[in-house]
Amino acid sequence: MFLDKINDGFWACKHTWAKSANNTKWCLIGCATGEFATLAYFSYSGITSDLVLYSTVWYLFAALPLINGLITSVILETIILIRSNFDFANALKTALGMSFISMLMMEVAMMFTDYGLPQILLPFVIGIIGNMITGSTTVGVITAASLVAPMLTSLSLSPEAAMLSGASGSVIIKYVNSSYFWVCTSLSKLSVPDAVFSYGGATLFGGIVSFLTVCVMWALGLV
Repeated sequence: MFLDKINDGFWACKHTWAKSANNTKWCLIGCATGEFATLAYFSYSGITSDLVLYSTVWYLFAALPLINGLITSVILETIILIRSNFDFANALKTALGMSFISMLMMEVAMMFTDYGLPQILLPFVIGIIGNMITGSTTVGVITAASLVAPMLTSLSLSPEAAMLSGASGSVIIKYVNSSYFWVCTSLSKLSVPDAVFSYGGATLFGGIVSFLTVCVMWALGLV
């Protein structure tokens, strides 16, 4: 299907690019509104002036602009979609799929930059999120690759390192929303709790070991 879209000129379609740019614009406006409004309130009210750095309350206030930005982004996208003849339920569902997930990935990337976390960890986390939301390893890998690809230069990651890191995250923790989980559960005749513990535990261990291996290869300059 992906190759068919390429052959059909999907990526060369100016209308698609224009629509994508417009949607991205509203995502950014919505997110910026919530974040900057929250930060402005913090600044003018002085509510954060006495917080102890890196305390539990400090982390709560640090996360609040991010949360408000995601909320305002989803609200704005929902309103725009309703005005485009979507009913409320479909508008909200689409906004959550378009705005919430994309903005969440952007916020995760910002946190990596702000707190100086290892760059190799970013595609791994995105792979985990994609896998946990959809239950699909393939979706997790594709999501990580698609979102990290434009940032490879700024992250100082090679395509191979990013791909392997995202793949490690996408195989981690298989549970009840994964079709393969049910295949393994049925064939092994395990109960659901036992399957979550055994199969989920095995995939968790495998994903972590895979990621640590990728980290070693990255640190040695092999990828």
